[in-house]
Amino acid sequence: MSTGRFALPAALALAACGPTVAEGPPPQPAAQVIVTGDGAHVSMPARVTAVGSEVPAAPDRVWAVLGDVYRELGMEPSADAAARVMAAEPRAFTRRFGGLPAPRLFDCGRGAAGVDLASTYRIRMSVRTALHPSGEGGTRLETTVEAHGRNPDGVDAVPARCLSRGVLEQAIATRVTAKLF
Repeated sequence: MSTGRFALPAALALAACGPTVAEGPPPQPAAQVIVTGDGAHVSMPARVTAVGSEVPAAPDRVWAVLGDVYRELGMEPSADAAARVMAAEPRAFTRRFGGLPAPRLFDCGRGAAGVDLASTYRIRMSVRTALHPSGEGGTRLETTVEAHGRNPDGVDAVPARCLSRGVLEQAIATRVTAKLF
């Protein structure tokens, strides 16, 4: 009996049992639904991603001004000089931060009446910027912002994840560049 004509179909069938590689972006986690006394609040999950920016200056020069930029934006920095990482102590605010309305900075979802929750929630955020050398003596800033919002009017307020809109990350890079040039 000849096994040659069954070899290719058998190999294809066995290959289908192996690991697969998904193409495209990873699946989006489900929305967060918070049911409270005043209705249901829906919050989309926050994927924390680093926003990268190139600065045409050496990492030493960028590091020298990064703490001042954090302070100018109203954040108290803590530094890990060896790792070239600056982080802000967790900071809470309501309605505005750095002169900007909270909905410009964050998407915390929408309330039952369609209200942008970032405009009413007390938002607690943490910020972290890492410096990496880039080509031709420049520096790559990678800033991540994590935030959660909470309804300040209720004792049963469950925190909602808030997605950064990238405005604060860009402000850090812009101010660093402005200080250097």
